[in-house]
Amino acid sequence: MPSSRAFDSEIAPAAGGVCVPIWSTRDVHGSCTFQQGGALMPHENDFGGTAATAFGHLLRTVCPNTGFTPIRLFENFRRILSHNPCPAG
Repeated sequence: MPSSRAFDSEIAPAAGGVCVPIWSTRDVHGSCTFQQGGALMPHENDFGGTAATAFGHLLRTVCPNTGFTPIRLFENFRRILSHNPCPAG
């Protein structure tokens, strides 16, 4: 199987697609909240503003398959943040 790094440059809306929803954070009445909309909405942090920077790398996931033989699929993205961008309190 290829490593997930092989797909880094291919993260973009699907052919014919016009949007990949981007999460962002926003201050609402003194509380940090998450929202979808990226640059389209007022925000504090849009996690880089593109699908590649916001979602990170494709993650190979081991899934159950017929015959008790696992299958490895690239269906999810993974980006580990160094801190919580919207801590409680």
